[in-house]
Amino acid sequence: MAIDDTTLWREVDELFRRRPGWNLQAMSRPGALPVWCLGASNQPDLAVTVDDGAIQVNVTKTDFDLTLTGIDELVAWLNEYWPGSLPEREEHDGHKRRWRPNFRWD
Repeated sequence: MAIDDTTLWREVDELFRRRPGWNLQAMSRPGALPVWCLGASNQPDLAVTVDDGAIQVNVTKTDFDLTLTGIDELVAWLNEYWPGSLPEREEHDGHKRRWRPNFRWD
């Protein structure tokens, strides 16, 4: 049974959310798919997105493209070929930090 892009994207998003080194590029240009990138946002090492019911991985330095059918395949590939690319998630307390000025108007 094929999985739809929305469900697959949610799985990819959940995998990378709050992991150090990964950043989301929501829309680089109009109509572009959102992409999770490993490394610097201007020159990432890896780019991962979902299209046509599959996970698309691009190794940017070598322009190597890989198509995977599910999240388990992605995790296995990353663990084998990019060790350390899935560090532990950063702790998140659920509260947004708010900027507070260090001065008062008197």
